[in-house]
Amino acid sequence: MNGYPAVFLNVIERRFHLFGLTLADSTIYFGVGQTKKSFRAYDIRKGRYDWTLKLAAVESAPVVEGEHIYVADRSRRLTCLKRKDGSVLWQSKDGSTIRDAPIAAAGNLVYLHQNGNLTSRRMDTGALNWTVTLPSNLRASPQKSYTSPATTEDQIFVTTLSGQLLAYGSEHGNILWSYDCGSPIYAPPSSDGSLVFATASSGTVYCLNAEAGTLVWSYHVGSVISTAPVIAGTRLVVTANRGDIILLD
Repeated sequence: MNGYPAVFLNVIERRFHLFGLTLADSTIYFGVGQTKKSFRAYDIRKGRYDWTLKLAAVESAPVVEGEHIYVADRSRRLTCLKRKDGSVLWQSKDGSTIRDAPIAAAGNLVYLHQNGNLTSRRMDTGALNWTVTLPSNLRASPQKSYTSPATTEDQIFVTTLSGQLLAYGSEHGNILWSYDCGSPIYAPPSSDGSLVFATASSGTVYCLNAEAGTLVWSYHVGSVISTAPVIAGTRLVVTANRGDIILLD
C-alpha cells in the first residue's frame, strides 16, 4: 500500500485504545486511551510520531482543514492545532460536551452539544459566532441530537432524537424550518444544496426541498436505518440495519 509500513495498525492496536481516527496526506491523527489521554500525529511514510499533545479523551473524528486540525475533547474544549508540530493556536471552552465531529463550513466550525445546543465558531480565531438551543416539541424539551450536522453554503441541517429535521441559517443561527419525520433519527442528514435527506429509525428515507422544507418524496425500506444517507451522483445510498444496501434514484 504505497510503501506504508503494514505493521503500523497492529502495533498501535496492541498498545492503545484509539478514538477519532482521521487520515490526511500521509499522517494519521487520533486520540489515545481512557487513562493516558493524548492526541497524536503519526506519519505512516516515516513510520514514526510527528508529535503528541496531552488532551482530555478524544472520541469524535477531528476536522482537518488546510494546515490546521480541530479537535473536540470530553472536557468540553475545542482546540485548533498546527498540523506540522501540534502547537495550540486557540482553545474554546463550551458549556456542554461536544457530541460528535464538528463540520467545517465557509470558514466556520459548526457542532452540536450534548445539552441540545448548536454552535458556530470562527475557524481562524475560535471566536463565537452564535449558539442556539434546539427547539422543544411534544417529545423533548429541548430536543437533542447525537450526530454531526450537515451544511451548505448558507444552511445548516440537524436531525434530532425526537424525529425532527431542522434547518438553520448559517450566518445568524436563525431557524428556517422544521419537518417532523415521526420517529427518532440516529444518523446525520445529507444535502446536495437543493435537496436534504434524512433517514428515520422507522425505516423511512425522507427527501425535502432544502430551501422550503417541503417533502419531495419518501420511501420506506422495511427495516430500521441508523446510518447517514450517502449522495453518490444522482443516486442516494442507504444502508438498513438488516444488512440491505438500497440505491434510490
